[in-house]
Amino acid sequence: MGPSLSVPVRDQRLVTGTWHRVVVINHDNGPRKRTIALTLTGMTV
Repeated sequence: MGPSLSVPVRDQRLVTGTWHRVVVINHDNGPRKRTIALTLTGMTV
């Protein structure tokens, strides 16, 4: 199991605290193919 992150979304925006942000840092030394898995859970109001 690799790294993961759960962030709530409301009105098409990430819901984070005042001092929170999502940062992606890549420490690889060469190009790689990446895949992103996105799971949406909830209901539409």
